[in-house]
Amino acid sequence: MFTGLVQNLGKILDLKKSGENLELCISSALPESVFMCGASIAVDGVCLTVENYENGQFWATAVPETLERTCLGALKIGDPVHLEAALTLATPLGGHLVSGHVDGFATVVAPGARLRIELPDELLKFCPVKGSIAVLGVSLTIADAQENWVELALIPETMKKTKLGALQAGEQVHIEVDMIARYLERLYSASR
Repeated sequence: MFTGLVQNLGKILDLKKSGENLELCISSALPESVFMCGASIAVDGVCLTVENYENGQFWATAVPETLERTCLGALKIGDPVHLEAALTLATPLGGHLVSGHVDGFATVVAPGARLRIELPDELLKFCPVKGSIAVLGVSLTIADAQENWVELALIPETMKKTKLGALQAGEQVHIEVDMIARYLERLYSASR
């Protein structure tokens, strides 16, 4: 479980195909204590398992299911990635509850401080104005929502501390809708 508040901008140091899997080596300035073997780390909002850690670098593997549902397969050596350590009972919940289990893709329509992304219908229903959404793992508030897109107002701190300000029109990003809305919809659908 995560908050969607980026703690560090890491960098892809190495990528290796291993059968159908993708092994990632990522640099991080997060405290060494969060990198015990088996710990969860959100990489661009995707929950990955730490397999090894040494000298400010950690290794994780993205399996086919992860590669199918996320943008991790498009990463290149040198690319920045949002990093967040898993929640603990002592962690302030400043963003919103984020599971690290991506729901789908969105396309950047208008980049910048008023980031507009186009979503598929099946995800748009979870996006009310003033609701929450995670874009590449960053917890954001929905400023506007129309027929096929949502608009997110990025504050200067978010523009400075994340890679969202560098997104380009047409770029694909993965998103996670608000998990409470997703569970409520599932309960409602099951009761009909």
